[in-house]
Amino acid sequence: MTPTNAEFTDALAAAVGRRAFLRVPAFALKPAAGAMAPEVLGSIRAVPAALESAGFDFSDHTVADVLAAGLAK
Repeated sequence: MTPTNAEFTDALAAAVGRRAFLRVPAFALKPAAGAMAPEVLGSIRAVPAALESAGFDFSDHTVADVLAAGLAK
């Protein structure tokens, strides 16, 4: 399952042993991001359908697994 930004932020904070202190509201990010605001604030559920239909097995199944593997390198 694709994590939300909040789930990713919480998992990343846990992986690096820190708290996620602040959640920045969209209205505060829009002026700072300018024309890129839709890209920064938007959401997409990306699914690797071709890989899944070919039977590819991902070694990391959760966002926590992916972060642990990535941060271990």
